[in-house]
Amino acid sequence: MELRSLDEHELDILRHNYTKHPKLALLYFHCCSLDPDTYVANDENLNGPGSDDVVNRLKLSLDEPVGIDNIRRCQEKVSRSCLDNGDVWACASCCEILNSVEDNIKFEEIGSLHQNFRLTAKEVHELGDIPETVIAQHLQVYRTEDGFWYYLNPDLVPDTHHVVLCALCAADPKKVPFSIASGHDYGRSGDLPDLNDVAAKCISPVRSFGLSIVASGKHSIGHSICFPSTGPSACSKVLPCSDMDCVPKVTFIEPREEWRVKKESYRNLYDLPVDSMYSWLSVLMNTHAFFKSAGIVVDTSEGAKEALRTLESTIHNLVDTVCSVEATTIDEAVVSERFGAEYADGNPADPVLTKSAVLKTVDGLDSSITNAAVEAMIDMIQPLEPQTIPIQRGADPFAEWSENGEMIAGAFPCLFIRGGKMLPHGTWPPTFIRHLMLYYDGRFEKNTMLVATLFNQLQRHTVVQQAARIGTSKAAVLEKLGNLANSKQFKLALINAKLDPSSSQAKRLNGYLLRILSLMGTSVPFSPFERAATRPKLAAVRARFGIAQHWVTVAPPEHHNLELHRIAMIRQRRSWNQSDELYRSKACWFEDLPYSIRSNARGMLNVSNTYPALAARVFDRCVRRIHDDIVLCKDTSNTRLSIDYGQRQAGAYGTVAAHAGVIEPQLDGRLHIHMNLYGSKYSPELLSRVVCSPPLRDRAAEWLNSVCCTKLDRDIHEWREKNLQCDRSLPKAFEIRLPETVTDVVSFEKAAQKRAATTNFHSHSSTCYKGKRGKYMCRLARPSGVNLHPTCPLLVTRDRSGDMKAGVPPIVHGFPVPQHLLRSIDCGYSVEKGEAFRPHGEGPLVWELQRPASDAYMVETNLILAALTCSHTNSSVINGVDCGDMIDEYQQAYMTKDDVALKSAASALHSALEHNVKFPSHADNSQTPLRIGQYLATRTVNSFSGGHEWSHSLMVHAITGHRSFLSSDKFWYIFPYSLMQYVNDLLSRPNSQRANACTVIPSKDVEEQLEDLADLTTKSVQNRRVVQDVELEVSLQMERLNRISTAEIIFPISRRLSSSWMFNPRNKPT
Repeated sequence: MELRSLDEHELDILRHNYTKHPKLALLYFHCCSLDPDTYVANDENLNGPGSDDVVNRLKLSLDEPVGIDNIRRCQEKVSRSCLDNGDVWACASCCEILNSVEDNIKFEEIGSLHQNFRLTAKEVHELGDIPETVIAQHLQVYRTEDGFWYYLNPDLVPDTHHVVLCALCAADPKKVPFSIASGHDYGRSGDLPDLNDVAAKCISPVRSFGLSIVASGKHSIGHSICFPSTGPSACSKVLPCSDMDCVPKVTFIEPREEWRVKKESYRNLYDLPVDSMYSWLSVLMNTHAFFKSAGIVVDTSEGAKEALRTLESTIHNLVDTVCSVEATTIDEAVVSERFGAEYADGNPADPVLTKSAVLKTVDGLDSSITNAAVEAMIDMIQPLEPQTIPIQRGADPFAEWSENGEMIAGAFPCLFIRGGKMLPHGTWPPTFIRHLMLYYDGRFEKNTMLVATLFNQLQRHTVVQQAARIGTSKAAVLEKLGNLANSKQFKLALINAKLDPSSSQAKRLNGYLLRILSLMGTSVPFSPFERAATRPKLAAVRARFGIAQHWVTVAPPEHHNLELHRIAMIRQRRSWNQSDELYRSKACWFEDLPYSIRSNARGMLNVSNTYPALAARVFDRCVRRIHDDIVLCKDTSNTRLSIDYGQRQAGAYGTVAAHAGVIEPQLDGRLHIHMNLYGSKYSPELLSRVVCSPPLRDRAAEWLNSVCCTKLDRDIHEWREKNLQCDRSLPKAFEIRLPETVTDVVSFEKAAQKRAATTNFHSHSSTCYKGKRGKYMCRLARPSGVNLHPTCPLLVTRDRSGDMKAGVPPIVHGFPVPQHLLRSIDCGYSVEKGEAFRPHGEGPLVWELQRPASDAYMVETNLILAALTCSHTNSSVINGVDCGDMIDEYQQAYMTKDDVALKSAASALHSALEHNVKFPSHADNSQTPLRIGQYLATRTVNSFSGGHEWSHSLMVHAITGHRSFLSSDKFWYIFPYSLMQYVNDLLSRPNSQRANACTVIPSKDVEEQLEDLADLTTKSVQNRRVVQDVELEVSLQMERLNRISTAEIIFPISRRLSSSWMFNPRNKPT
């Protein structure tokens, strides 16, 4: 058989026609993912006689070192997509923030607007019950001088000759689902003052959440507990409330004398401004639909006002002061580690304000939580109090499945001033939540309790909906779990596992349960189960593209984003859509921000902490910019095209074939991403192979130096040291200007190195002092990879293993690769001799980049990535096939982080069993095995994600539809035809032959029953994927391919194709 490469014409035909025959699809999938010309076959040599053709082919096919063309291409793309370069507006109809870079903005004269903007006579009449002053200040309708009413937000119409609208609203506002004309008038605060969370809670008819405020002289952290799974605890008929349920838990960490001096700075976090609260109530009584329908009464007596003042004094007197020196030291160390250098900079008199949420577990069960903040929050809700009850409206409960909109509107009346009739009645879709998070005044994103409520509902509702689906598709698994739950042996095994979680029996029991619970848990966003499901996805990407070439971490500093601060300033000044507003214009620079902001790192942190949706938006745009404009490999959510090796462009990392990564929060709550990049031309396998050829070895060394920076020039070191000595601080990365037009590599590299010097030098944190392990891992105690020689391959040997527990580092040495080893590698392996790999056992062969001792503490990075993102980055090269497998296994464990989070399955299930006995379900089928299995599995999965502290920005990121895993490819598994036929035969048997799948055999050991159940779970997953996915796919392909033999249609792993695309010949390949 003759092997040859496809020419350009053949490749073009294949990429447009590979869906027309299964063999073409197999060829395109397996042979066009990576550049085949860069693959070195086993019988090819790179040195000696007959090697010239192979070496010349590689020289023509491999990427050139990253140079001026790559830099210019990436910089131009970033400049076009950067939102800092756009004008900021807000649509007067849907009230969403607009940016001219990515939005189509229309400017209309009010008289020429679409007819659906104008209120009808009936709609105007319906406003008659509301006082005119309330309409003018608090409703989102605009009245012109000639008496016409329009569905426009007066806050966003400073000029009737220049009405700002998005393109969709301008065409027809009633076709936009969340426009004011479609009923989404949430009201305006007008001249009403802002209320803190405690005061807002006192005037809310729907109440259940708890508050905790931890403050010191330098920071304040607010925690929230929102609705537990049983719904709100009460509906107040008389407002304002002044009972003890409204009292937050306030803790001040510093000496009492400090508290006496600084307490006034923190009173705004929990004080009760009586006059302001009654001002709000007077408006809500006229505007809020729930106040009217529920018959809410406002008590305006002096006794009620005095009760509020007494409640405020009670809150102040109950402040818990922790004045020990140890507590102050620990608090300072923890917060310093959270915010790093940003916390140390700036004015110490400005406290850093941040908010998070501790979502109460389903029934308050203890999931072995070790987070002190979580424990404090759970303890705050007294466990001896009676079980919370749902709101009663007549004889029916107020259920969040059917009346969620009204429930949330009643709990947050200061946000939804018009009530909740226009809000979704069930689970809120991500499209609607994105609308709220883009709202012009930021009221929704600023409210931690609303965000936490939506995040809590997202996780709980996802599990319940998944359990309902599983109840129909895999009822046998849940029925068997329900039967097993009634076994005394099973309960005893759970108790023993809870008492001794480190025993081998407990570990096996936990493993069985996790295989069962994963049926529902993997669908829960940012849950441990979803993170665990990342592992097979990473394995699938590697199966197609091989070992990753780069491992990259990016932590964008959202608080340094110019657009974020521009929007924050417009909100503060209430100057939306004003033509003369400087912060609206793209001409605004950081120098135009107030000095109190741009000169104070704490001030910037407070702004980004105040607006988490803006911070999450900055992170999302940064990740998209990395994929689309820097790496030049788009995320699968942003494209439906399959890109083969002939269509890719070279970016900051050369030509990249694929990427896969995970998103997680840092200690301070800010988001960051870890991702693998898979090269289209260079790979760890190729790097280990080209060491045999001197010209290719030199070429590879140049390429490695261009994609990974491990050292800075001497003048950059001098510049850095001079700044540290004079000002004791470095400029921020964004303050260092890059050349606008790149004419040579040197000018760009100088500016890029300065930016990297401000972000990528390791500094001590508390991690470096955490015992012997921390010292062992610290870069300052273990300088990283000092190599005085030019970049080259080395043979690594180990002289001492080291002991991490004892703090003893290993000793390794690198030597030039000996000639006999080079010859052995170039000779390949012999199948006839039983060899499957290239023989060499003298030690790992790795490429070591040059790194002088002066750069031992520099975190290696890609200069283009670091410069264009202004972020702290870590970009490491997987420098050979010998270390690739080890690093790949470490990456999967590091990126999934599922080993600790999922260890308490037995304990969680035992608590769910106890709760089921204490609070039984009242559903009609509550005693059936299927219902019991659904109930237990749902509550157990919920407990894994219900007792953690969640950062504000992460919750916003999740509720707007994002997941923790990103990839350029989506995979599904398709099993061979013979397995599908076996499953079909099995399912065609009578039910009597399969009855034992849903029964519990009393004589069997509990572990055996669990193992059978876990196997049944695995088979159920396979059955579903085989029968539903493959059988459907085969039937569709049979119809399309004129009944081609199903034996030919066997895809081990396939890209997910939608059925709408499959039969649309106008669509391009996906």
